[in-house]
Amino acid sequence: MFRRPALVCLAVVLNLPRAAAPQTPQFELPGTVQPRRYSLDLTIVPARTVFTGSVIIDLEIMEPASRVWLHGKDLDVVSAFLSAREGVLRARAISSGGEFLAFDLPQVVAPGPARLEVRYRGKLSGGTAGAYRRQAGGRWYVFTSFTAIEARRAFPCFDEPRYKTPWRVTLHVNREEVALSNTSSLNESPEPDGMKRVEFGESPPLPSSLVAFAVGPFDVVAAGRAGKNGVPVRIITPRGRSRQAAAARDLTADLLPRLETYTGIAYPFEKLDHLAALGSFFGATEYPGLITYQDDILLPAPGPERLDRLRRIMSHELAHQWFGNLVTMSGWRDVWLSEGFATWMASKFSGGEFSRVLDRVQIMAIDRRPVRLDPRSRREMRDLYNRIVYEKGAATLAMVEHWIGETPFRSGIRSYLAEYRFAGVTTQDFVRALSHAAGKDLAPVFDSFLDRTGFPEVTADIRCSPHSEPRVVLEQKGTAVWRLPVCVKADGAGVQCVEMEGREKEMALTGAGRCPAWVLPNAGAAGYYRTPVSPGQFAALWSARDLSAAERLGLVLDAPRIPVPLLRKIAQDNEPAVAFAALAAAGVISAIMASI
Repeated sequence: MFRRPALVCLAVVLNLPRAAAPQTPQFELPGTVQPRRYSLDLTIVPARTVFTGSVIIDLEIMEPASRVWLHGKDLDVVSAFLSAREGVLRARAISSGGEFLAFDLPQVVAPGPARLEVRYRGKLSGGTAGAYRRQAGGRWYVFTSFTAIEARRAFPCFDEPRYKTPWRVTLHVNREEVALSNTSSLNESPEPDGMKRVEFGESPPLPSSLVAFAVGPFDVVAAGRAGKNGVPVRIITPRGRSRQAAAARDLTADLLPRLETYTGIAYPFEKLDHLAALGSFFGATEYPGLITYQDDILLPAPGPERLDRLRRIMSHELAHQWFGNLVTMSGWRDVWLSEGFATWMASKFSGGEFSRVLDRVQIMAIDRRPVRLDPRSRREMRDLYNRIVYEKGAATLAMVEHWIGETPFRSGIRSYLAEYRFAGVTTQDFVRALSHAAGKDLAPVFDSFLDRTGFPEVTADIRCSPHSEPRVVLEQKGTAVWRLPVCVKADGAGVQCVEMEGREKEMALTGAGRCPAWVLPNAGAAGYYRTPVSPGQFAALWSARDLSAAERLGLVLDAPRIPVPLLRKIAQDNEPAVAFAALAAAGVISAIMASI
């Protein structure tokens, strides 16, 4: 597929400005050259540690240049040519800084379209970064793990999420082996020495981190078709493990239509393979059309707990096909737009009411960094995919959804996905779409929770007067003041929401009709804040029995102290999660564990 670019007529360029002296990028590429399309050609034999490749990148040069910067790590460049209106220029490749490849040109080239062709060699890693290999049953396999900045180990590229372009992949592999990528195989043809050429269709625009391929003696299990477009679904396993694919076969047909219904957009890719990877660094990765899972997750041992885990993880990865793949964050600062969204959506689809409340409490215990960071080095990238990004990002979405209502929230989500289809986005783009649907500016709330550490603590005090409606005074405790949506549930008044802009906020309990016996400052346990109530209020709330299971659990987990007689009642709750929380609060669980 890869042909040397045809020679073009040499252009005489008079008075072309001098290119600025090129400086080695510190972490991100300078943006003076933009990729428009990739064609990637790789020869991969899993039993060998070295692979060969070539990549053709259609470029747009934005300003006069004598050097083109790409990401590339541990790659040995054999040759490089740049075709532009000046002609076909041989480029000299220089590895720089461990993360970059500089392609020096013999003359300055003018702004405009160009094409860079690079032939190179690379190494199949023995770890789990880049293209790596694993052995099982005496057979070798190759997988990829490019999140977050590891695609540069497999091919020269613009290895940042803002560079989102179509890709064409061709693999040369042993004839008896299966080759996979993000798109369907268009053609397979035999080659000398027992090899074959597998050409894949062009992908929609993707960042380099979402490109994927795999090679090996896989078993392929058909799992029917799913979704509005009837896309083919397959479970891909290492040789001899196809019988373990039964649990995964039926889940896609259930989950995919629910995501399509919620988003209003059909599954946006042409196929859906679930691949059991050996030695994956992440539990699962959302590559479009080729989702990878650790093999013990996708091919679980019998048991309801393992099946539940697979359902949660598959829900998360399928949600990514819209949140992260269809619409991609423009920079690492906004990775929560992918991971926070997928975590929130998976919770909705996997019945995660209790897990959402438990996750909130657990993440509060370690909430010591903002959701959004701006990494400037490989070292700083190590903390990018932190639990805070997943769980606090998801908790913020759940809080805002509960505040503005499910219907406006879904409307905003749909507008956001439709407007930025196959594009790159920022948090501002998302908040703008959601604010329009909600009819109010949501930016201060999102900024408060995404860019700060910690969480608020809110108390509620009932105020009643014979001459006015009952009122509740909300107060934020602590030194920090948050822009905070608070939804209150009160005796006889239902659920009412308000946005706190300062330390105190007074709100009327419309419709209460009488002085309420109790008030719950966190209706639905959906807010990312704590609400420690007094023992007296706790007893009134519990006696009312007007709380949902999630609210009861949140009440127990937030309480600084629960009277022992009341703990006995809570421990008999018909929801095991609530009863377990009461036992833990009483120290029973700790005592049992200490005696083992």
